[in-house]
Formats: sequence, structure tokens, C-alpha cells
Amino acid sequence: MIALWFLAGGAIEVLNTLMRCWSIEQVRHPARAFALMAGGLLFRLLATALVLMLAFRHSPISGLMALVGYWICRWIMIGWVKRRYPST
Repeated sequence: MIALWFLAGGAIEVLNTLMRCWSIEQVRHPARAFALMAGGLLFRLLATALVLMLAFRHSPISGLMALVGYWICRWIMIGWVKRRYPST
């Protein structure tokens, strides 16, 4: 079960990163830029909080594993974004 929370933490970070990349690619339309960024931020924050809250309610170890999965996957995704967009 702990491995599933680790994977859930990693999966939520992959979703967060893909949403950020998609939102940035859509900034070509300035009228929608703020709505995309604010809506995406709210959704990402709620999704991450929900996964971590459920994991910590299950057990403290599960919560820590979800957080570690999120953190490790975040660094992996930062490396992926740096390779995909080398000028940033």
C-alpha cells in the first residue's frame, strides 16, 4: 500500500508539470492567460492537497511516502522540462 501512495505522489506531480507546460504553451492568447494560470494553479493545488491529505489520513508513513514520491518526481520532471525547453 505504501508503494501505491508513492506512485500517487509521483503521478500528481507528473499531472502538475504537464498542466504547467500546457498552460504556458497557451499563453499566446493574452486574454485567456490569467484564467488559465489561475484556474490551473487552483486545480493543481487542490489535487496535490487531496492526495497528500488522503495519504496522511491513511497513515503517517503513507503520507511521507506520497510526499517523497511527489518530491522525487518533481526533480525528474524539472530535468525533463529542461531537456524539452533548453532555452528556459
